[in-house]
Amino acid sequence: MINDTIDIMDAKVINLSIDFVAVGSLDASKYDVLEQGKQKLIEYFSRAPDIGEPFFITDVYKQLKKVEGIVDVTDVKITQKYGSSGGRTYSNIRFDLDQQTSADGRYIEMPLNVIYEIRFPFNDISGVII
Repeated sequence: MINDTIDIMDAKVINLSIDFVAVGSLDASKYDVLEQGKQKLIEYFSRAPDIGEPFFITDVYKQLKKVEGIVDVTDVKITQKYGSSGGRTYSNIRFDLDQQTSADGRYIEMPLNVIYEIRFPFNDISGVII
C-alpha cells in the first residue's frame, strides 16, 4: 500500500513597500495621475500570492503603464518593512532583498517557505509623478 503525505509548515511573511517615479503627460494633473497609479497598484497587489511565489518588479512597471496620464515609469524601488514604524506593525523577519533580486533586476525570488505582502498598501505604496 502506498500513502501520500503532506507536510504543513508555517510560512514566513515578508512585508514589502513600493516607491516609484513616473513621467506624467503634460496635459494631466500630476496629483490625479499619482493617485490613479497608486490605486492601480493597490488593486493589483490586493490578491494574496502563493507561498514561494516571486515578486515581479516588472509587474509594477506594467500596471503603472496602464494608467492614463502616465507616459513612462523611470524607477521602481522595493524595500522591506519590518518591526514597528509609525504605529504600524510589520513582520520581524529580516530578508536580504539585494541577494534575492535577480541579476537583471526583474524579480525578487522568494524561498519556498516565504510569502510576501504589502501590509498597509495606502502607506506602503508611494510615488512621484514628474
